[in-house]
Amino acid sequence: EFRRVLFRSLWAEFGMSYPMLGWLGTMITVQLTRLVARTFFMRAKPTVDAADRWGRIAVLLTAAAGVCWGASVLLFFDPTAPMNLVAMTMTATGIASGGLAVLSALPAAYLAYLLTHIPPVIFVLAVTGEFVNLVFAACFVFFIVVLVTAVRAMSATLEESLRLRFERMEI
Repeated sequence: EFRRVLFRSLWAEFGMSYPMLGWLGTMITVQLTRLVARTFFMRAKPTVDAADRWGRIAVLLTAAAGVCWGASVLLFFDPTAPMNLVAMTMTATGIASGGLAVLSALPAAYLAYLLTHIPPVIFVLAVTGEFVNLVFAACFVFFIVVLVTAVRAMSATLEESLRLRFERMEI
Protein backbone atom coordinates (compact mmCIF):
# COMPACT_ATOMS: atom_id res chain seq x y z
CA GLU A 1 0.00 0.00 0.00
CA PHE A 2 2.81 2.41 0.86
CA ARG A 3 4.42 1.99 -2.58
CA ARG A 4 1.11 2.67 -4.30
CA VAL A 5 0.54 5.87 -2.29
CA LEU A 6 4.13 7.00 -2.88
CA PHE A 7 3.88 6.34 -6.61
CA ARG A 8 0.56 8.21 -6.88
CA SER A 9 1.91 11.19 -4.96
CA LEU A 10 5.06 11.34 -7.12
CA TRP A 11 2.94 11.02 -10.23
CA ALA A 12 0.68 13.91 -9.16
CA GLU A 13 3.37 16.12 -7.61
CA PHE A 14 6.03 15.96 -10.30
CA GLY A 15 3.88 15.50 -13.37
CA MET A 16 5.03 11.94 -13.86
CA SER A 17 3.41 10.42 -16.90
CA TYR A 18 4.05 7.58 -19.30
CA PRO A 19 6.03 9.86 -21.67
CA MET A 20 8.06 11.10 -18.68
CA LEU A 21 8.76 7.54 -17.55
CA GLY A 22 9.68 6.57 -21.12
CA TRP A 23 12.05 9.51 -21.40
CA LEU A 24 13.57 8.80 -18.00
CA GLY A 25 14.04 5.11 -18.88
CA THR A 26 15.68 6.05 -22.17
CA MET A 27 17.98 8.57 -20.46
CA ILE A 28 19.01 6.03 -17.83
CA THR A 29 19.68 3.45 -20.56
CA VAL A 30 21.83 5.90 -22.55
CA GLN A 31 23.81 6.94 -19.47
CA LEU A 32 24.37 3.34 -18.37
CA THR A 33 25.51 2.47 -21.90
CA ARG A 34 27.98 5.35 -21.77
CA LEU A 35 29.25 4.11 -18.40
CA VAL A 36 29.67 0.56 -19.72
CA ALA A 37 31.49 1.83 -22.83
CA ARG A 38 33.80 3.91 -20.65
CA THR A 39 34.50 0.91 -18.44
CA PHE A 40 35.35 -1.25 -21.47
CA PHE A 41 37.55 1.53 -22.84
CA MET A 42 39.50 1.85 -19.59
CA ARG A 43 39.96 -1.92 -19.30
CA ALA A 44 40.94 -2.36 -22.95
CA LYS A 45 43.88 0.06 -22.73
CA PRO A 46 43.43 0.72 -26.45
CA THR A 47 46.23 1.32 -28.89
CA VAL A 48 46.49 4.41 -31.04
CA ASP A 49 45.02 2.40 -33.93
CA ALA A 50 41.85 1.70 -31.91
CA ALA A 51 41.42 5.33 -30.80
CA ASP A 52 39.31 6.28 -33.83
CA ARG A 53 36.82 3.47 -33.15
CA TRP A 54 36.53 4.40 -29.47
CA GLY A 55 36.18 8.05 -30.45
CA ARG A 56 33.29 7.26 -32.81
CA ILE A 57 31.59 5.27 -30.04
CA ALA A 58 31.99 8.23 -27.66
CA VAL A 59 30.59 10.65 -30.26
CA LEU A 60 27.55 8.44 -30.94
CA LEU A 61 26.76 7.90 -27.26
CA THR A 62 27.21 11.59 -26.47
CA ALA A 63 24.92 12.48 -29.37
CA ALA A 64 22.36 10.03 -27.96
CA ALA A 65 22.48 11.87 -24.63
CA GLY A 66 21.99 15.17 -26.50
CA VAL A 67 19.01 13.73 -28.35
CA CYS A 68 17.49 12.70 -25.00
CA TRP A 69 17.93 16.19 -23.57
CA GLY A 70 16.59 17.75 -26.76
CA ALA A 71 13.58 15.42 -26.65
CA SER A 72 12.88 16.49 -23.08
CA VAL A 73 12.52 20.06 -24.30
CA LEU A 74 10.14 19.04 -27.08
CA LEU A 75 8.11 16.75 -24.82
CA PHE A 76 7.84 18.54 -21.50
CA PHE A 77 8.51 22.25 -21.54
CA ASP A 78 6.03 25.02 -22.17
CA PRO A 79 7.96 28.20 -22.99
CA THR A 80 4.85 30.32 -22.46
CA ALA A 81 4.88 29.45 -18.73
CA PRO A 82 7.48 31.65 -16.99
CA MET A 83 8.77 28.96 -14.60
CA ASN A 84 9.07 26.44 -17.43
CA LEU A 85 10.95 29.00 -19.50
CA VAL A 86 13.39 29.62 -16.66
CA ALA A 87 13.85 25.89 -16.00
CA MET A 88 14.33 25.07 -19.68
CA THR A 89 16.83 27.82 -20.41
CA MET A 90 18.82 27.34 -17.21
CA THR A 91 19.01 23.58 -17.72
CA ALA A 92 20.06 23.93 -21.35
CA THR A 93 22.72 26.55 -20.67
CA GLY A 94 24.03 24.76 -17.60
CA ILE A 95 24.38 21.37 -19.25
CA ALA A 96 25.84 22.82 -22.45
CA SER A 97 28.35 24.93 -20.52
CA GLY A 98 29.36 22.10 -18.20
CA GLY A 99 29.81 19.74 -21.11
CA LEU A 100 32.28 22.15 -22.70
CA ALA A 101 34.95 21.49 -20.07
CA VAL A 102 34.28 17.77 -19.90
CA LEU A 103 34.21 17.14 -23.64
CA SER A 104 36.75 19.64 -24.96
CA ALA A 105 39.28 16.82 -25.43
CA LEU A 106 36.92 15.29 -28.00
CA PRO A 107 35.30 18.25 -29.80
CA ALA A 108 33.30 16.03 -32.16
CA ALA A 109 31.48 14.53 -29.15
CA TYR A 110 30.75 17.97 -27.72
CA LEU A 111 29.48 19.28 -31.05
CA ALA A 112 27.31 16.18 -31.48
CA TYR A 113 25.85 16.81 -28.02
CA LEU A 114 25.42 20.55 -28.48
CA LEU A 115 23.79 20.29 -31.90
CA THR A 116 21.29 17.68 -30.73
CA HIS A 117 20.35 19.39 -27.46
CA ILE A 118 20.18 23.15 -28.13
CA PRO A 119 18.31 23.34 -31.49
CA PRO A 120 15.11 21.94 -29.93
CA VAL A 121 15.32 24.72 -27.32
CA ILE A 122 15.60 27.29 -30.12
CA PHE A 123 12.70 25.67 -31.97
CA VAL A 124 10.38 25.58 -28.94
CA LEU A 125 11.14 29.21 -28.16
CA ALA A 126 10.79 30.41 -31.75
CA VAL A 127 7.48 28.72 -32.55
CA THR A 128 5.68 30.68 -29.84
CA GLY A 129 6.18 33.85 -31.89
CA GLU A 130 6.36 35.89 -28.66
CA PHE A 131 8.97 38.63 -28.77
CA VAL A 132 10.71 37.67 -25.52
CA ASN A 133 10.95 34.02 -26.63
CA LEU A 134 12.31 35.08 -30.01
CA VAL A 135 14.98 37.08 -28.18
CA PHE A 136 15.81 34.00 -26.09
CA ALA A 137 15.97 31.90 -29.27
CA ALA A 138 18.37 34.40 -30.86
CA CYS A 139 20.48 34.35 -27.70
CA PHE A 140 20.70 30.56 -27.95
CA VAL A 141 21.87 30.81 -31.56
CA PHE A 142 24.61 33.17 -30.39
CA PHE A 143 25.30 30.79 -27.47
CA ILE A 144 25.91 27.94 -29.92
CA VAL A 145 28.38 30.08 -31.89
CA VAL A 146 30.23 31.01 -28.69
CA LEU A 147 30.38 27.41 -27.48
CA VAL A 148 31.57 26.07 -30.85
CA THR A 149 34.32 28.70 -30.87
CA ALA A 150 35.22 27.88 -27.27
CA VAL A 151 35.44 24.11 -27.80
CA ARG A 152 37.68 24.62 -30.81
CA ALA A 153 39.97 26.92 -28.83
CA MET A 154 40.06 24.61 -25.80
CA SER A 155 40.77 21.60 -27.98
CA ALA A 156 43.58 23.41 -29.79
CA THR A 157 45.10 24.47 -26.46
CA LEU A 158 44.93 20.91 -25.17
CA GLU A 159 46.54 19.52 -28.33
CA GLU A 160 49.32 22.11 -28.15
CA SER A 161 49.94 21.34 -24.48
CA LEU A 162 50.21 17.63 -25.21
CA ARG A 163 52.50 18.25 -28.19
CA LEU A 164 54.81 20.39 -26.05
CA ARG A 165 54.79 17.83 -23.26
CA PHE A 166 55.82 15.03 -25.62
CA GLU A 167 58.51 17.24 -27.15
CA ARG A 168 59.90 17.94 -23.68
CA MET A 169 59.86 14.24 -22.86
CA GLU A 170 61.99 13.56 -25.95
CA ILE A 171 64.49 16.23 -24.95
